[in-house]
Amino acid sequence: MGLISRGECQNSTTVGLAASMQASAVMTNFLILEYFLFFEPLAQEIAINHPRVEDGYIRLPGEPGLGLELNEAALGRYEYKEFPKREIARYLV
Repeated sequence: MGLISRGECQNSTTVGLAASMQASAVMTNFLILEYFLFFEPLAQEIAINHPRVEDGYIRLPGEPGLGLELNEAALGRYEYKEFPKREIARYLV
């Protein structure tokens, strides 16, 4: 019996989704990729050709690389936020 693979895009918007789609496409045991649809409004804003969910599926893009063209002006409207550093040892048990 083989293993079935599934992916997750829980913390990721358009670029993470595109990367996960490409990785999943080459996995012979891939079954499903989780993606939260509430990212869609942001995805439409920051990518000119963002992946669209249609009838529960997303088609792989035919463009080179991840298949995205980012809207740099839209990205520029979002300020970079550095998150506080975490102690890794704190999470090791």
